[in-house]
Amino acid sequence: MQEGDTRSGAAAVWANPSLRRLVLGATFAGLAESALWIAVIVIAYAEGGPALAGVAVAAQLIPAGLAAPAGGLVADRWHRSRVLTLSYAALGVISASMGVSVIADLPFVVVLVLGAVGASLFAIIAPVQISLVPELSDRPEEAVAGNGALGFVGSLSWAIGPLLAAWLLGYGPTAVFLVMSVVAGVGTLLVLGLNDHRNTDDHAHAASWVGFLDLVRTKGAGALLAVAAVVNFTAGGLEILVAGAAIDLLGLGDEGVGYLWAAVGIGGMAGSSLLLRLAGRRRLTGLIVGGALVWGASIAFLGWAPGLLVALVLLFVNGVAELVLLISGQTMIQRVVAPHLMSRAFGTAEGLRQGALALGSLAFGLLMAAIGIPLSAAVLGALVPLVVLVVTPMLKHVDDGVAVPWW
Repeated sequence: MQEGDTRSGAAAVWANPSLRRLVLGATFAGLAESALWIAVIVIAYAEGGPALAGVAVAAQLIPAGLAAPAGGLVADRWHRSRVLTLSYAALGVISASMGVSVIADLPFVVVLVLGAVGASLFAIIAPVQISLVPELSDRPEEAVAGNGALGFVGSLSWAIGPLLAAWLLGYGPTAVFLVMSVVAGVGTLLVLGLNDHRNTDDHAHAASWVGFLDLVRTKGAGALLAVAAVVNFTAGGLEILVAGAAIDLLGLGDEGVGYLWAAVGIGGMAGSSLLLRLAGRRRLTGLIVGGALVWGASIAFLGWAPGLLVALVLLFVNGVAELVLLISGQTMIQRVVAPHLMSRAFGTAEGLRQGALALGSLAFGLLMAAIGIPLSAAVLGALVPLVVLVVTPMLKHVDDGVAVPWW
């Protein structure tokens, strides 16, 4: 797709058979991820209330954060498409095993351990998916469109998956686990046989710490990973802010939390759609800076929202900005990181994401308890814009072609 091509980004992805299969497979994997996540939390809440539900979240996030960099190392050493296929297949087996555990009335800890394994698989899957995009794309513009498509189906899956889980939970948690095992199986068939190339670079076989040292030394990669870390730290805090805004600020009760998060999901789909239309854009620093400013402002103003409508609009805008930041950042990492380090780069980013989400939730919960919703929202909203403005010169170097692009 050349610069002046009239085809939309979505059409470019659909016209590339390999990208099409990657995106469709990611859709089914995303549905399984979101539905299984909801089911485990619901079971935990029924077993032990909110305390056990909190333990269940931590028990899945911590192993996932550790698994992501290791998974990136494996993907850099082997065929990425095979790692993806095996991960999807393993997810189907894990999901079915969770269903069998419920049928056999085994202790909840068995389901929780299996859920942690499943969450770790998702932490490996996401970096491999995004690392495959440049390998399966014919042109750089097509890769941007592929990143946008993955972002769109990710948001779509998290909008539909919880609703599907809620419906299936009416028949019992076993229904969720068994149906999602089939869904993961469909995703496995879609990505089976994708053509990519095993990396034969000697660095691909280096020890893990050597690969990460090379990654840190890559010009621009540190800035991009720092942006990703602070965005996810803020996202962890946003989870607490949304709950506080719905229950305490707006008086909407528990159901209001769901309404507000739905607005974020819809905004995410809109944001990824915007990136699909901008697939031919060569310079992305402006998008990251603009996305950071909008992201921060939407969070800061949420703490002062006078009513439900304003809060919904702010969170819709927040969802748009989040996907613009995510996809633009992923695309720049693809441009700056050497191919033999690609999965490790995204594995590192995914590990940072898991840890930053947990830390952000904890830190912001304490901050909100100390100074209240409005002031803590202002603090939270300032973090991403400040970090992005500091690293903007390094991002401009990436746009200027200081690093050798993958194409």
